[in-house]
Amino acid sequence: MTNTRLPSGSFRWAEDRAAQHVAELAEVTDRLARVVDARYIPVWMVKPVEALDDCTPVALIASGQARRVARLISELESPGAA
Repeated sequence: MTNTRLPSGSFRWAEDRAAQHVAELAEVTDRLARVVDARYIPVWMVKPVEALDDCTPVALIASGQARRVARLISELESPGAA
């Protein structure tokens, strides 16, 4: 039988990445709550957004692209945002 165990550091790395994504998600939702009705946030997170090339914000965060979502929220936070 072949040894299929992952190196012990692999699990720690996966846990660290998951924790990072959770922290990014929390930051995004906190910032978003300042510019939109909090009840709409769950909908916005799973809805394709044209400004994000029709990707969902939650998918981008999960794939390590939280900065794209943060940039869009920055535009909403700007005083001149439409």
